[in-house]
Amino acid sequence: MRSQDKVFTFNRTIGFGLLLTLSVQTASGLIWAGAAEARLKAAEIQLSERAPALERLAVMEGQMTMILLSLDRIERQVMANALEAERRP
Repeated sequence: MRSQDKVFTFNRTIGFGLLLTLSVQTASGLIWAGAAEARLKAAEIQLSERAPALERLAVMEGQMTMILLSLDRIERQVMANALEAERRP
């Protein structure tokens, strides 16, 4: 009977150990998930605060593209006029 008592005690100890391990892992997972949600919410708030600035930046980028195209066109016209002026006697 003594060997059966030892086996039962050993198995019960393993069971409690597994239960404790699963409980700690579950608690850790819930804490991690809560922290991840808080970080995500903070990032969303920060992004929503920056949205107007990002929109203005996009508009300015479009305007800069148009300015560069206009400058390129003006430069081509100036160069064409300069070459034409050199050809004239």
